[in-house]
Amino acid sequence: MNIAILLLAAGNSQRYKLHSGEHKLLVPIKGKPLIDYALHSAISTGLDTYLVTQPEEIALHRRVAAERLITYASRGIGESIAIGVKHTQQYDGWVVALADMPFIRPDTYLTVAEQLHNVDCVRPCYQHRYGHPVGFAKALYPHLTALQGDIGARHLFQQTPYVTLPTEDQGCIIDIDTPDSLARYLSLFPERDGSLDSRTQ
Repeated sequence: MNIAILLLAAGNSQRYKLHSGEHKLLVPIKGKPLIDYALHSAISTGLDTYLVTQPEEIALHRRVAAERLITYASRGIGESIAIGVKHTQQYDGWVVALADMPFIRPDTYLTVAEQLHNVDCVRPCYQHRYGHPVGFAKALYPHLTALQGDIGARHLFQQTPYVTLPTEDQGCIIDIDTPDSLARYLSLFPERDGSLDSRTQ
């Protein structure tokens, strides 16, 4: 199966901007913008990774190669998933993650993708808490492309049998929404040597 990663970055970072005025995905951390950590993990898998973001977010566009960029005036996570899936309909399935979750490990992406060989839905679970990335097989294409607004794909897990993937990857449940959450998890960010340019995938 040919699986793609969709990294969703079409939110407007309202909560973070309310506190600091900055877009959280561009906040510099140890010499790199936050989004680069999420991109690094996804791209390290070797799976084709696409960034879904707003047309006006030029600074985010520059973080990936042009052929891996999907822009759309999305009104929420549901639309972001729908447009991402539509633009990558040649794949057999999708692993969907959020760009403000920088600690998801590459092996977690790969394990979710591997499960899609046998099931239509996959959800990782860390200490009894469901998280990301989530996986969807091609059979769910009509449902994924019908998503609208800020209603995500959670209801699909209520309608479709899915596999729960127990994981020790704490990154599955950590997102960065505010400067306080960034400060809380700052020590988890690895030192970066600049060897990976996410745009060269």
